[in-house]
Amino acid sequence: MSESWVNHGLVALDPRDTEKWVKKDISEGERRLMAAVLKDAIECFQKHALARSPGEQHLLKEEEEWFFSSKVRKEPPLSFENICEALQLDPDYIRRGLLSWKTEKFKRHA
Repeated sequence: MSESWVNHGLVALDPRDTEKWVKKDISEGERRLMAAVLKDAIECFQKHALARSPGEQHLLKEEEEWFFSSKVRKEPPLSFENICEALQLDPDYIRRGLLSWKTEKFKRHA
């Protein structure tokens, strides 16, 4: 790095590299956000799986629609399909896992 990029002992970024650096951080940040959204959705689904109150049943219905909707939801950036695509996860594998988990949960509480 040339002397022109050093200012009072602090190293500045070369403006030619900033675009690549910013895109990388945004992409990694988006992936972290998507992973957090997916984790929260799974935890909420599991929390409300045996919902009894109308409020919890409503939340479970929304969660199930997000995971299991037959419509292809490609437009919202944080749709289940988009998150799976970005994280390179198989959405059907996750769906099968959730259904299997829910079935076992019902068997244990029956």
